[in-house]
This record gives sequence, C-alpha cells and structure tokens, in this order.
Amino acid sequence: MDFMDYVEEDSLLYYIRSHLDEYGELPADFSLDLHVNGLRKLESETAGDFDYFLPDGLIDGNIFLEMDYSDEIPEPLCRALMLASDEKYVEAAEAASDYLCGNEPRRMIQYVNGLYSWVESGEVLLKGQCIYNLAYNILRQDNEIEMVKFALFIMTFLDASARPEAVEMIDTLSKCDEFTLFCTWALKEWPHRNERTFDMLRHVKGWGRIAGLSSLSPETEEIRRWMVNDGWKTRLSREDAVLTIVHAISVEEFLGGENPTDSYIFKNITAMLKILLQTEEGDDYCGMDQMENPWPLAAAWLKECERQFRNLEIYETAARITRYAYRRAGEKEAVELKKMGTDFLFTAECRDTLEAALKEGKGKALAEFLGFK
Repeated sequence: MDFMDYVEEDSLLYYIRSHLDEYGELPADFSLDLHVNGLRKLESETAGDFDYFLPDGLIDGNIFLEMDYSDEIPEPLCRALMLASDEKYVEAAEAASDYLCGNEPRRMIQYVNGLYSWVESGEVLLKGQCIYNLAYNILRQDNEIEMVKFALFIMTFLDASARPEAVEMIDTLSKCDEFTLFCTWALKEWPHRNERTFDMLRHVKGWGRIAGLSSLSPETEEIRRWMVNDGWKTRLSREDAVLTIVHAISVEEFLGGENPTDSYIFKNITAMLKILLQTEEGDDYCGMDQMENPWPLAAAWLKECERQFRNLEIYETAARITRYAYRRAGEKEAVELKKMGTDFLFTAECRDTLEAALKEGKGKALAEFLGFK
C-alpha cells in the first residue's frame, strides 16, 4: 500500500495536499488559520466588532525576524523525545500535545533554540529511528499546527532524504506559509539542502517565503538572479523580503557592467529601492536605515540610470535617494550621493519629463522637491 493511502483525512497534511493546484501550489486565498481557528472577533472602539483571521506564518515570521525567542529548554518536549526513544509513541505525542496545545497554548518556534541545544548536548542518547517514527506519525495524522511544527523540527536531527514518505510530507507541508520555515529547517542534514530550499521558496509567496529566505544560501548565479527578479515579490510585507535579500547579496553586482544592465533586472532593482525608500507619513525612517551600508547600491543604481530608459518613475526614485542622502548629509558617502542625485535631476531631460507628467496631473512631489514651477 502506498504511503498516500495512510494519511489521515482529518490531518493538516491531507488538508494542504487536497488544496494544491496543478502547479503544486496553494491558492492565494488559502488560509490554514481560518481552517483551524475559524473567524475570530477583534474589538475596536471605532469600528465595533469584526471578523478576521491571520495570514499563515505571520506570527512565526515576526518572532523569527525579530529573534524574539529564548534559549529556555522545554522539558516536556525533551521528555516526549525520550519517551519516543523508548518506543512509547502514544505517551510521547500526548506529552508534546499537552505542552504545546493545552490550556496554555504555546508556539513551537519559541523553543527551537532550547530544544536543539538540549539534543546536541548529548545529555540523552536518542534513537534516530524512534524519533523519526514519532515525527512520521504526527505528520501523517495530526491536525494541530504546533504539533506538526514539533514533528518537522524533529526532522532537523535526521537525514530523511532517502525516505520517500518524508520527502513527500515535507514537500507538501512547505507549500503552506505556516510551515515553510520549519520545512527549510527540516532539511538541515539533507544533501543538496540548498537546492531543495530554493524549490520550496519558489512555491510560496507569503510569510513562508519571507522567513524562509534566511535559510537560502545565494551560492549560484541562478539563485541570486531569482532573489532580485522574484524573491522579494511576496503578497505582503515586501520590505522584510527585500531587506533579507539585500543583507544576503550585493544587489549592486547586477549594475554597472560592461554593457547596460538587462532592463528587466534594472526594473526590479528599481522596485526594490522604492520599497527600501518608502517612509510612513511624517516619519523619515525607511528600510534603507536597516542596511549596514546602503551607499553602494544607491550609487550604482544612479550611475546605471545614465544607460537606461528614463521616465518619471526613474526621476522620482532618484529624488527619493537624493532626499535620503540629504537626511544623512553628515556622512561622507551621503555627500557624494547627494551630488550625484542633484546632477542627475537638474537636467533638461528631467525637466522635460516632469513638464509632460505635470500636464497629466502626475509628478507633483518631484516638482515640489526640485522647486519646479
């Protein structure tokens, strides 16, 4: 009998698998949170009560990006692994479930550091096949989100790449943003881990990709190009995705070669810069402030503009860069960038482009910045 026949129909694994489309992806409106928890009430003094559900992976994503978890060793989860190692699988699952899903629900991500350090310490010798059996049974039949994450985290201690059932389960669960991060961790001991992670991230476009990007090593040209052209294109919180990418690779390496940068790559880098330069109303803070050294990318982009087709969007982005340089004018690099931006903007071509845009009711912010009347 094939492994597929063993999966419990009320398990989260089955639910996710049953919603995959012909491309092996979940629909944009898929919500595991809605399936498990239903609609909840959010109270607001102004709007009254209204229903809502959280995007899959949102809470874990925020905890992970903020590194808001401790090194506390979760003794009940350690006990569950010891019980499994003694082949007491039912008791092991109950111990983990009571801790993670009991009267005081917990999130597995809060305990990954503590549990990993406890296992790696070798304080207790765990039997690999036995803890694999526990993980396998949880993934096959459980309908509790945090229990599935516990099982996926068990996989981080094993190389299950030669087990077809493990490959299928982890691949399926990775398609849901709630589990993508844990699935990338589950590959820790696998050969060709990076290629598998790359494939996972291409099939999700929410918080799973945003958090999972940190598990992807930009070791090939294909991966780096994907990061620039598609990796940041998430359905929400694109700033977090862009920041992860600019911390991982030198995006400016795609600018300033012997030939003009491919127009598609240039367009995407421009879009990434616009996201990094976006500020809240009345607030100067922007994503560029989180970059250790934002100057090489901004300068390389401005230089590349000389070799690209220039429209209103290009000049508006250049104005944002120049305004940013003005704000950080005390730094040497900012002074140089301010001059580059000013030289680029105060040209006849920019003036002509702006005049045409103003006739269509566009470009008012750029005109104000340049003092154009």
